[in-house]
Amino acid sequence: MLRGVIKVMVVMAVVSLTAGSAMAQTKYVIGVDGLSCPFCAYGLEKKLKKVKDVESVTIDLNEGEVVVIAKAGATIKEESLRRAVKEAGFSVSSLEKVESEAKGQKSALSPAGNRT
Repeated sequence: MLRGVIKVMVVMAVVSLTAGSAMAQTKYVIGVDGLSCPFCAYGLEKKLKKVKDVESVTIDLNEGEVVVIAKAGATIKEESLRRAVKEAGFSVSSLEKVESEAKGQKSALSPAGNRT
């Protein structure tokens, strides 16, 4: 009886770990107007990291672009991202939601970056 319970628990743990690592992450690419200095970028990053389900924030000052990665399996309300940008003193020029591939899966891209 105890062996059966242990086997079931081990199988459940393996399935849980496998499912979690294979979940896709959602990426949001936000065009931000007025983003020009590292201090401003830091303030924006702090606001965005407070949004529910945000895992990471990357800011490109040269492009005026922010990439927000959601926690695995989560989606973020676009209005929440827009509000955070506005509260940081900026305006959103564009916002695109991009579904990324599940972790561990390989993309069908050629070395030149073209889909095959």
